[in-house]
Amino acid sequence: MADPAVALNPRGSLWNRWDPHIHTPGTTLGDQFRGQDPWNDFLTRIETSNPPIRALGITDYYTLDSYEQVLGFRAKGRLRGVPLIFPNVEMRFGIETARGAGINVHLLFSPEGSDHRDLIRRFLSELRFPFQCGRFDATRPGV
Repeated sequence: MADPAVALNPRGSLWNRWDPHIHTPGTTLGDQFRGQDPWNDFLTRIETSNPPIRALGITDYYTLDSYEQVLGFRAKGRLRGVPLIFPNVEMRFGIETARGAGINVHLLFSPEGSDHRDLIRRFLSELRFPFQCGRFDATRPGV
């Protein structure tokens, strides 16, 4: 029997634009944003994109810093047209490719629950890994 909580869409498939891997100004290990006001430029490009972006995975290496900044802008009225914003924590492991590049892994987290950021930070604080003769913790001081 079908779940009555799931509304049927008479149109069939519905396509939306998602970007599950987007870096922001100030991102750790690769900030490529320039200009007088890179945050305003970044947010405006998302808000005016066509087709509109409906989901964003705010990506930063090892931390939630960028995600929390985006939530701060959202609390001030930005990105209202993006119904789903979730954290994407990118990690580079010491396992290297034949060319010596690190292997990246992405951890996508649900934004549900008022304590989701605390739970993610606790999880990340317990991760430690080596990369290029160094040891890193997945915390702000370790990045």
